[in-house]
Amino acid sequence: MKGYSGDRLLSAVFGGVLLGTGLGLIFLHGATTGGTDVIATLLRLKYPHLSMGRLIFIVDLTIVLLSYFAYKSVDAILYALVTVFISTQAVDLVGSGFSHSKTVLIVTEHGKEMAQEILFTLGRGVTSVKAQGAYTGNEKQIIFCAVRAEEVAYFSKLIGQVDKNSFMIVTDADDIYGNGFNKEKL
Repeated sequence: MKGYSGDRLLSAVFGGVLLGTGLGLIFLHGATTGGTDVIATLLRLKYPHLSMGRLIFIVDLTIVLLSYFAYKSVDAILYALVTVFISTQAVDLVGSGFSHSKTVLIVTEHGKEMAQEILFTLGRGVTSVKAQGAYTGNEKQIIFCAVRAEEVAYFSKLIGQVDKNSFMIVTDADDIYGNGFNKEKL
């Protein structure tokens, strides 16, 4: 039986996508393959802030780099690193459920107006916390809100209309549970 003799980079890329997708599906159901992902699962107990993909990357990267001493092939190492990188990105993508939500923090002097606009225009719930500007000493509010990734541009425009001097931070939020988002784990 003759092996594949095509483009090795193409094989590394698609192999990584397929491997990562399969692993991500396995991890979604709380299982492991019995391979290096067991080590990553154990590491996750100690480092719960790291994603499963990142932990697998660390373990597999170590193994791939050590394999140089057995195979002495820089090309093989580089192709393996491409596969490992892509597969671990796919693991995290599948693990996050393909729905990247965002967390938005807004610092504003117009907290009440901002909260009303978000509540009634976007239909999103907000949490407001009183704050004080350290430099100016002015009373401010911090508005906290979870939104879907596709809502961020509209959200940003709305915030600017209410308070052009507001300060907004948008971060990724992989797991959001509750009204308007995933209710499965509540």
